[in-house]
Amino acid sequence: MNTSKTDQERLDRILDEIMLRESEPTHEALLRWCRQYPELREELATFFATWAIQKEEAERPAIDEDRVASRMVSHALNLLYQRARGPAVAAEPSAETRLHRMVKASGVAEDKLMAECNLDETLLAKLDRHLIVFESIPRICIQKLSKALHRAVEEVSRTIKGDPIPLSAYKSKGKPTLRQETFLDAVAASDLSDSDKREWERVVSIDKPG
Repeated sequence: MNTSKTDQERLDRILDEIMLRESEPTHEALLRWCRQYPELREELATFFATWAIQKEEAERPAIDEDRVASRMVSHALNLLYQRARGPAVAAEPSAETRLHRMVKASGVAEDKLMAECNLDETLLAKLDRHLIVFESIPRICIQKLSKALHRAVEEVSRTIKGDPIPLSAYKSKGKPTLRQETFLDAVAASDLSDSDKREWERVVSIDKPG
């Protein structure tokens, strides 16, 4: 269902209010705003996840702080993947042009998907919002996603390829803009184990990305 101008203006006002009242994209803040506007749970979760990724990209904090940011993104993604708003999703003709929509439509649990594809919450979020340079993504990553989601490789590729996706109503207010990074850089900043990170380094060294 297309968002009406009135609905978009209302969302704009709410996001403006969030930016005025919140200094950090914390999980507690996300839940607080979701309780206040339960009908906008998806939009709020996407907004907070994007804000957290932008903050991580700009600051490149120490590894322990990276893990805190990763967990926040995970909570936001869980709201997206597990929310019970079936009719709204079904009515959206472009629902599966985004990775998180394809995951939801597949019925595959997030934990199972991550285990099968050797990814974590942050990598899923970055793939969903096109924050990873498509040409740097190894073919085996796309193939693993394709197999886990029971979709063609070309379909999965379309959901993770293109320019970074900002929130249409996102007001910068001094916050960093979205930028892309290579797959290996995203892996290095992820919460994967050292052995999993080394395995992706090995894969990329022998597998032509994209």
